[in-house]
Amino acid sequence: MKLKLQHLVACLPLLWAAAAAAQSEACLPGKAGSSMVCLPRNGHCVQLQIESQATTPFVADAALAKRLAAMRIREPVCWQIAAPVPAAFRLEAQAGGLGADWLGQLESLGVGLYALDDFDAALDSRLEQLSGMRMEADGYRNGTWQLKSERELRPGRYLAVFRVHGSGNWDRQGVMLQIDPQLKPMPAKPGSKP
Repeated sequence: MKLKLQHLVACLPLLWAAAAAAQSEACLPGKAGSSMVCLPRNGHCVQLQIESQATTPFVADAALAKRLAAMRIREPVCWQIAAPVPAAFRLEAQAGGLGADWLGQLESLGVGLYALDDFDAALDSRLEQLSGMRMEADGYRNGTWQLKSERELRPGRYLAVFRVHGSGNWDRQGVMLQIDPQLKPMPAKPGSKP
């Protein structure tokens, strides 16, 4: 029994590295130079700015990749922002990235929010999306959108999965972010009528 336990402990770093590799592979775009580049729908054909911070590719260390794998999240986690954001953060979205024409004109923006710090693998089998979350336009669709929540969000790490629908197609970005409810959201930018 002792030998099996030592073998298992010795294998853990390999399992964590495999989880990190699987996470990275889920974030690859489709075939470059083809109409398939956007089809994984993992955020390579939309540009998001959250509180004026552009999302950047997410690279999980082995420990975080292991934790995300234990949560059994159904969404790819491919993006991040560095600085904390307020609970009622504002976001701007537009077509861009590897397929600037893929999305078309912005029509709607949805969000799924997951509280990562609240997950306990001993109690939970899967990380569940928080209910009562929506993105609301501050005016026209080409302006800012604000997160509206039916519950008070606690400080901590969250995964926000944004679904951006346009007149031509849709894309999504799973973004790791840190919420600090003490911060105030940036001013609204109502946009202009197209």
